[in-house]
Amino acid sequence: MMLPRQDISITPDYDETERSPEIMTSRTYRVANNRIAGFIDGLEAMEQAIHKRLVTERYVYDIYDDTYGLQTVDLIGKEYGYVASKLQRRIKETLLNDDRISEVYGFTFQRGKDYVEVGFHVTTIFGELTSVLSLNSEGGVRYGR
Repeated sequence: MMLPRQDISITPDYDETERSPEIMTSRTYRVANNRIAGFIDGLEAMEQAIHKRLVTERYVYDIYDDTYGLQTVDLIGKEYGYVASKLQRRIKETLLNDDRISEVYGFTFQRGKDYVEVGFHVTTIFGELTSVLSLNSEGGVRYGR
């Protein structure tokens, strides 16, 4: 007994060589006073995304991959020059992992008795932001604009 022969060709739904990289959406929940308060989009959403990246300690939370967050705990008690250079590199590194951010520049540092404050500019696909990050001697991280 002979089975009928049928030529079957499978065609993919899309051509993988023509895929363009996806850009992360900016629409998200607005978080204010530890509560969800509606939605935000654009530059305001980017401000919140930057804040979250910078106040989340890197390598601590399993929910985030190794590119998310800012490693600061190892900087406590170190020399000011070392802390300043590491913070600049680490801030750039974590923020540039977001496809919506194209540049992090213009770093300024202010040294206090028990803190280091870092100012910088961020270029996003929605516009420019000026940011400030403070790291105190006890490991506290505070972010503002």
